[in-house]
Amino acid sequence: MKRQSPMLRAIAGGVIAVASLSAAPPARAQYAVFDADAALQVFHERVESYAALHRRLAPPPATTTGTDPLSKLLTRQYLASAVRSARRYSQQGEIFSPEIATLFRWMLADSIGELDGEDFLTALNGGVPVRVVSTRP
Repeated sequence: MKRQSPMLRAIAGGVIAVASLSAAPPARAQYAVFDADAALQVFHERVESYAALHRRLAPPPATTTGTDPLSKLLTRQYLASAVRSARRYSQQGEIFSPEIATLFRWMLADSIGELDGEDFLTALNGGVPVRVVSTRP
């Protein structure tokens, strides 16, 4: 067996390294860019699809004008059951996807800004201070 010179081994190693680098696929970005407009568009389409289903399954307005509490309750229960049956294979997050939830959190954080938490809760509660009860002993 013949020994190779160190120079020949270095050249062969360089050729192998260049060949493996040129054959490798280009590196992709580690994180996808968040497209808020696309997330909102998908959300609006999903909400409109759900609203269309709701309109299609709802009883005609003539049957819902009754003032009898029992008939109103039965009408609501019928509609809820019909929607559940029509969407029996739906999964949590189909309408409020993780992307839209993140976007809504960002929008809320922007709208709240630097407001004091207690003042914000009071404003949400119609000006009545909110009493926070601690659940810790």
